[in-house]
Amino acid sequence: DKVAASWGLKPEQVDLVVGTTVLPVTDLAGRHGKSFSAVVRRMLTARVLSGSQSGLLKEWDLASGDCLQTLQAHRFRVSCMHADFVHMRVLTGGEDFKVRLWELHTGNCTKLLNCASGVLCLAADFTSMKALVGLDTGSLELWDLATMELLEALEVKSDGWLLYAVRIYCVAADFGAMAAVSGSADTTLEVWDLRTGKPVRSLRGHGGSVLCVAADFALMTAISGSADTTLAHWDLASGRCLRRLSGHQGPVHCVAAALAGG
Repeated sequence: DKVAASWGLKPEQVDLVVGTTVLPVTDLAGRHGKSFSAVVRRMLTARVLSGSQSGLLKEWDLASGDCLQTLQAHRFRVSCMHADFVHMRVLTGGEDFKVRLWELHTGNCTKLLNCASGVLCLAADFTSMKALVGLDTGSLELWDLATMELLEALEVKSDGWLLYAVRIYCVAADFGAMAAVSGSADTTLEVWDLRTGKPVRSLRGHGGSVLCVAADFALMTAISGSADTTLAHWDLASGRCLRRLSGHQGPVHCVAAALAGG
């Protein structure tokens, strides 16, 4: 239950699932030296990018099971990533306070962002060259990836004081609409206006840390997963919880959604 079954992932394995058929298991994760903490699939070319507790970033060929390259991405664990397989680049975040942009063709790190604290999540857009980074101290940082400039530090404040000094575990953003939603350890989600850097509203209803979120800002709706074992469907415009989904026996760590309904 700790990993979504549709990914075909097990604690020490990466499986390729075609329809209902699971191809022969290749023990890829064991070659990291430690358990993996992030994975991205490149479905069209049978490639995978994975990040581990040991700080390594690996690119895999799923057809052969070969590791194509290994990069020392971070000093500590790779906590999150965003990949662009068209231009063969990936943005990684780690608990070493760093965000790095990698060119997969060369294996070189071309950009380095120095964040204020440990990075737990990120959302990025390589067209606008912007990234929104969630930190373990309760703030978000909006970065320009082209200039490596910190554009804004987003915090929930009251009378100038940081209100929620808690971990931000997940974030989803639409850089065209300049809007975002983040989930944190205080059980709430926060909707943000990235133009002003201010929170628009808080979404309350979970009974545990919000660990994952998917959003559609055109429809102003989002799905969140929590340590309370439930998912919640939200109306971002009103902040109202539209529906609660129950059935998991443990914390919900990841979610993907087609919110337009086709």
